[in-house]
Amino acid sequence: MSANGATRKDVYTDVHRLAEVTTEIVAAESPEQVLHRTFDRLNEVIPSPMWVAIWSGTGGNGAIVCAQNTMAEGEAQQLVINALGRTEQEFRSRFVPPRFVRTYRRSAPDAPHEPNGIPTWVDFPVQLCDTAVLVSGFCDAPEEVRERSSAYVSALVNCAVPCLLHAHAAAKRQRRSARHAAGDEAGLKDALGRRITEAKSHGSELAFMLIGMTCQDRSNGREPAPADTVTAVADLILATVRESDEVFYAPGAKLGILMPYTDPRNALIAADRIFARLANEQSGGNLSSVRLTMGVSGLDTSVSAAKELYDRAGSALDEATKASCGAFLYV
Repeated sequence: MSANGATRKDVYTDVHRLAEVTTEIVAAESPEQVLHRTFDRLNEVIPSPMWVAIWSGTGGNGAIVCAQNTMAEGEAQQLVINALGRTEQEFRSRFVPPRFVRTYRRSAPDAPHEPNGIPTWVDFPVQLCDTAVLVSGFCDAPEEVRERSSAYVSALVNCAVPCLLHAHAAAKRQRRSARHAAGDEAGLKDALGRRITEAKSHGSELAFMLIGMTCQDRSNGREPAPADTVTAVADLILATVRESDEVFYAPGAKLGILMPYTDPRNALIAADRIFARLANEQSGGNLSSVRLTMGVSGLDTSVSAAKELYDRAGSALDEATKASCGAFLYV
């Protein structure tokens, strides 16, 4: 076969593959799903242990990091800063740094391969209307491999960007209507089951936090917080956690927080934020008698039902209560 014939065959194959993978991306229902599927497909042509996506515009901003290993939020934040620093000033000036960077671990490790050279970042900046999007991958693929796949990768990224923005806007509208109040106890079990199914199908992380609260009584002892205090703490938590997190009332003057695309140790960072927010309120004279304790659990291969995830967080909460300390992680 001639060289031209081989080239035409490669392009033909890529076109059919592109139709398949873009259909999959378009069907995604959330920003995380869009990027999860996009990163997996990008990784087929440019293997990378780490992918970053950052977007900013009038519709909102955000950042997500996908890596082979669990990553702390501080590390992810630094990756975002570095990625923006690699872009030209005119493009970089369009970004507002996101408050949180969501992270998740890739569902399946890459097959081992021999390094081809010095790893470097490959950046794909895209401007769509008033929104700037940057997709970056860290790889050691030789220059000829990148050039050969550039058209396919560019088409994939340009398909993913409007899907990402559409999913982000839709999720934001939904959260705006839902986040005026925490969900009820009946909805917690359904949400746990739904999130477990979603996380297992995507190979992503999921953390659950159970929060207990007590108030000081007249004899300087502790008693379960009354309903109005639980509601006030729920409002405080809703104003503190990420937009992607879900807050529910739970039996026994408790609150439950579902944290998709979050591993349990990063959930403890959220616990620190909640404690800090409460301390700030108490310094102003609000919720002065409230004490919070937290138990955190995470999804693993041994968890198959909502009750298991809930009970593990409950066990961690019991340990935190016995120790009179802030937060315990179920291990």
